[in-house]
Amino acid sequence: MKIFKITSLYKLIYLTITISFIYFFYSEHKIYHYNIGEMDVYETSSIEYPLIPKRIKSLKITYKGLDLTISGETPVLIKSDDNIRRTSKVVSIKIDEQSVNLHLENNTILNIKVDNYGDRLTITSTIPKVFPKIKEIEIPFTLIKDFTMSNGELSYIIKSGKDEFHLKYNDNYTVNRSNNHIILYAEDDNLSNLTFSPLNSSDLPIAEQWYMKYRKPEQKLTDELINNFIDNISTSISQIFKFIEYNSDSGTWKNLPSRDKYTQDSVIVYLAEAMSKGNYSSSLIKINGLKSLYPSDFGFKSMPFLGNIVQNGSKEHLNQKRELENIERIVKYSTSELLNLWIPEHYFPGNQIDLIKLQEDLVTLSVKDLTLEQKAIYLNNLLGIIQYGKPTEGTFNSVKIASDFIINQIKWDETGLYLVENDISNQRLNLDIAKILLKAAQHETSEYTKPVAEALISTYIRNSDRSSSVSLTYNIKDKIFSKEKITPEESYLKLSTNKHIPHYYQDYGVKVWTISDSVQIQQTPNSTRISITYPVDSKTNINSHFLYISGIKPYAQLYFKGKPWRADVNFEKWNVGYYYDQTSQMLYFLPNHTNIREEILVTY
Repeated sequence: MKIFKITSLYKLIYLTITISFIYFFYSEHKIYHYNIGEMDVYETSSIEYPLIPKRIKSLKITYKGLDLTISGETPVLIKSDDNIRRTSKVVSIKIDEQSVNLHLENNTILNIKVDNYGDRLTITSTIPKVFPKIKEIEIPFTLIKDFTMSNGELSYIIKSGKDEFHLKYNDNYTVNRSNNHIILYAEDDNLSNLTFSPLNSSDLPIAEQWYMKYRKPEQKLTDELINNFIDNISTSISQIFKFIEYNSDSGTWKNLPSRDKYTQDSVIVYLAEAMSKGNYSSSLIKINGLKSLYPSDFGFKSMPFLGNIVQNGSKEHLNQKRELENIERIVKYSTSELLNLWIPEHYFPGNQIDLIKLQEDLVTLSVKDLTLEQKAIYLNNLLGIIQYGKPTEGTFNSVKIASDFIINQIKWDETGLYLVENDISNQRLNLDIAKILLKAAQHETSEYTKPVAEALISTYIRNSDRSSSVSLTYNIKDKIFSKEKITPEESYLKLSTNKHIPHYYQDYGVKVWTISDSVQIQQTPNSTRISITYPVDSKTNINSHFLYISGIKPYAQLYFKGKPWRADVNFEKWNVGYYYDQTSQMLYFLPNHTNIREEILVTY
């Protein structure tokens, strides 16, 4: 029998085949291309074979002028708190409609996401809890041909011709331009979002300049600025009622203002301020003096009832019912009318309207060609869905898109910052939109959303006159303010955080219109229990405030202070009591508090 011997020739052949196979395996590759909005992803990987998994060799991500290429030559660098930098390659990726997830070697994940229109790129990361602790992640980047990066006053500017977008400065990252790395800083095992904003509109860089060059440090919007404005309004309104006196000898009132000196809103502001400052009872007595002179202005079936906006009693309930029915009809049948429908916040909770249908319709609408007010309505209603409904990712994306389109309509001059349409800025609408943008800023919108909102409020306040009135419109082309004014009372009600401004509180289908800052509703099949706080003034035995309660079905007995009470249509005479309208299921209640918290119990 012959013995087969492995000669040097055989060894060489074996080694050549092995090396060739390895070289073929590692050199053979395939390029996969994915398009996500304006972001392109190019994955270069080895070809996958049975039992031989695919290996990612490099990943190239381009967005506008930015090129993120991660490979063996340009890996992601991860720095731990022992100051050692470790390289990390891409192990796998996951693509969806809006983002790409990069799974790195050490269980770190980078998520690179664009919105539906490709107008915003966001980089976020999750990092494992390991020791030593990860403190920085460095992502390599280059600029696409013809693009340059420069340092602006508020942001890095990436630009080529008319195309530009900005990377706003903050403490969560830096750009090392010497070695072309974006460095994200970790905090509490998370990396803060890094957002590339589009700023394709020339107005946004202009706004950026306005912040830096035209707003003096002392002009920045602060709580003090708003509070001073509110205080000025409060002082002005208090002068209307300040000198009202009761002459006990003659049983008459002195110094009552004429009807052209006060409005429903001024009474509301006056009593809300009094409530917050602890002198509501003495202020209410003065309003009762007005009631003696103008009884038609202050009955519980007129407006206002002691400043609590119970507008014409059951008539107001009927108006609300019709308003809700109209909202329900539009949501159900008329998508086009949605763009002209401001939905008040108190209609969102409690399944009063079909929020799922409303959401489906809104996220499919195009915002681009809407009027400014329609964009504001659209955004307001989306934010209501987010707060009270079950928002989808499409809802959040729509909020971002609408916010961007609104911000693109800003203009500025030496008098301030405005949202402009056909050279006209409506300052009432500006204030409404500013409040909406402050809410939108909580949902990953542009980093300019909140500053623009604050600048609009700041401009609004600074354009007020000595009486705290504000011109309704401003022609930015001709630099002319209108003679028509927004009243100080309206500004107060929109800007003040006073918890005693009449407001709705609702739960279990029961809706309470109140000036109380604390309402609790408990309901069982056999009862409804409503407890309400009110500051008790020991100097008087009259500690009454009005409640308008709807949704109380016909009942067997009503208890107050633990005792059964009867309805009395003339309850106002006694400064305590209630009246119940069974047809509208509406309860008018005037509780006289001996304790800070009193309870109304209705049994069925």
